[in-house]
Amino acid sequence: MYSYGKTSLDRLKDSSEAVRRVMFRAIHYVDISILCTYRNAFDQHVAVVAGFSKVEFPKSDHNYKPSSAVDAGIYRPDISNVDYADHAAFGFLAGILHVCAIEEGCVVIWGHDWDHDFNFIEHEFKDRPHFLILTKEDYDARKDKVRTS
Repeated sequence: MYSYGKTSLDRLKDSSEAVRRVMFRAIHYVDISILCTYRNAFDQHVAVVAGFSKVEFPKSDHNYKPSSAVDAGIYRPDISNVDYADHAAFGFLAGILHVCAIEEGCVVIWGHDWDHDFNFIEHEFKDRPHFLILTKEDYDARKDKVRTS
């Protein structure tokens, strides 16, 4: 069993109950680093300028408290960080979060599959660390509004 470090725990404080439930279930299976949950206007603008987001504040799911969006990756002790170039690791994490979400009555929309149709090659913008985690009820209420890129 793994556990979150202080920085990850601090970041999870700004996340929704659904995000926390799924992420605390997932940490049992793989070492996870929480990279971001809530982003204020300045941080969102920085993310857009850096190419990590396509939308300005307040149009990202990261821009609400509690945040239903979480950026996360598999923590690698050999580099003391997440390896952003390891695309397979993000896919592995997406699978774990998908199963954990089902167990928690939630839905995970991965930033590599914006429309949640399990076609992972159709989207131009691939935000592999990004996961939108909603309760099943919240997903059903807004599934027609989930962005597709």
